[in-house]
Amino acid sequence: LHTLSLTLITQACETYLILVNHPEALKDSLREQLMVPAETPQEIHKRMKLLRQVLTTHRSEETLPTITGWVGAATRYLLLSKGVHANCSISAVEEGVLSNET
Repeated sequence: LHTLSLTLITQACETYLILVNHPEALKDSLREQLMVPAETPQEIHKRMKLLRQVLTTHRSEETLPTITGWVGAATRYLLLSKGVHANCSISAVEEGVLSNET
C-alpha cells in the first residue's frame, strides 16, 4: 500500500505540473470528471469505475500517461485496501490485477 500511495502522489503531482503548463493536454470531459470531489468510499468506487469507463472511450494518445497510470494505481490500491479492511481472500480477477504489481 505504501508503494501505491507514493505512486499516486507522484503521478498526481506530475499531472498537475503538466496541466499548469499545458492545460489543453487534458480533454474537457476528463477534466470535469477529475474536478468533482468524492467524499465517501462508495463515491470513490463509483467515480473510479466511471473514470475507467471514460478512459476506455478515449484513444491512448489523447490521454496523459500520468492519468492512466494514476487510475491503474488507484484501482490496485482500492483492491488491496478492500482485502485489508475485509480481512478476506481476494478473487481470481483481483489476484490477476494485483499480480501485475511489481
